[in-house]
Amino acid sequence: MFRDLGLFTEDGKLKNAALLLFAKNPRKYFTCVEFKIGRFRHNESDLIIQDVLEGNIIQMTDRVVKVLKAKYLTSPIHYKDMKRKEPLEVPEDALREILYNSIAHKDYSGAPIQMRVWDDYVEIWNEGELPMGLTPEALLKKHSSHPRNKNIANAFFKAGFIESWGRGYEKIREGFEGAGLPMPKIEDVEGGVRVTFQRNNVSNSRKTELSDKLPNGLSEKLSNRLSNTTTSICMFIVSYKNISRKELAEKIGISTTAVQKHLNKLKSLGIIKRIGSAKNGHWEVIEDTES
Repeated sequence: MFRDLGLFTEDGKLKNAALLLFAKNPRKYFTCVEFKIGRFRHNESDLIIQDVLEGNIIQMTDRVVKVLKAKYLTSPIHYKDMKRKEPLEVPEDALREILYNSIAHKDYSGAPIQMRVWDDYVEIWNEGELPMGLTPEALLKKHSSHPRNKNIANAFFKAGFIESWGRGYEKIREGFEGAGLPMPKIEDVEGGVRVTFQRNNVSNSRKTELSDKLPNGLSEKLSNRLSNTTTSICMFIVSYKNISRKELAEKIGISTTAVQKHLNKLKSLGIIKRIGSAKNGHWEVIEDTES
């Protein structure tokens, strides 16, 4: 297999690409074979959780997507033709294309790949400037393929991960447009490429919508103290006061335990209260709350 992929040197030694692609612990040879993921709230110092993924790069995208699904992104539940649907909040094929690009085109003598997940958007940055003459704007148009790591790109191509015609960003555009999301923003910054894309489960407009729905004392100022998930839960309560924890969990795509934590937050702020028993009662928004 290695010979078919051109991963041997002329004197029969393994190329660096072979170690990056298939070694059990490539970090033994390249210290920056890592994929860092962080969940941020208000600013760079407000880090909530983080993961550092290691291992060979042929399996890296699958590992990243698995962690994103488990901890960072949501899969809101809905039903179509009586069938339960749980699509990821961003188009998964397009997300994978972004990840494959960042891994295949990374400069592995530089810093680890870094993904920052915010309430409303996600940023992913990989070391390695764009090839000479290729701009972020040009990536969005028809262009030839310019792989930084030809052996890695060839292995990804033969594995069916990527194409060899420079159509990666066209596929990303199609995926995001199909999901009703804007095309990701591409920037050549800090010696590398940063791709920023919007999340589909949350939006600042939700907080404005909540502010419009809340009674007198619950102003937009108060709404700005809530996370987007807490805001979403509050909006459902405003609209459906008899909604259960299980129903909230299904609508938002989180666990019932997580829902309870957000409910506790709303109660501690004096925004909601429970009327009646846990089984037969309902939620009420406290109208005279002061921010």
